[in-house]
Amino acid sequence: MRASGDFRVVVGAGELVRLDCDAPVRVLCEQGALWITSSAAAEDICLSAGQQAQGCQGVVLLEGEGVLRVSLLDAPARQACSRPTGLVDCAT
Repeated sequence: MRASGDFRVVVGAGELVRLDCDAPVRVLCEQGALWITSSAAAEDICLSAGQQAQGCQGVVLLEGEGVLRVSLLDAPARQACSRPTGLVDCAT
């Protein structure tokens, strides 16, 4: 399934979540702490609540425990990132 807008990903302790993003995304850690590995980045990213990173693309792996908001950077590519299991729509 492809995302049609911003969405949240809830990552539980011990979980590994995979996103497949054809276009660059912005990720904002809303709660907890998360480790992000992106196939398009040279280094991994560690985010705590309130921190964000831009440009994650390709295969994006999320580990840790927390809530991450994913926003597509390129408005025309609003269906460029697959939704993982266990997500909650931002509108709710």
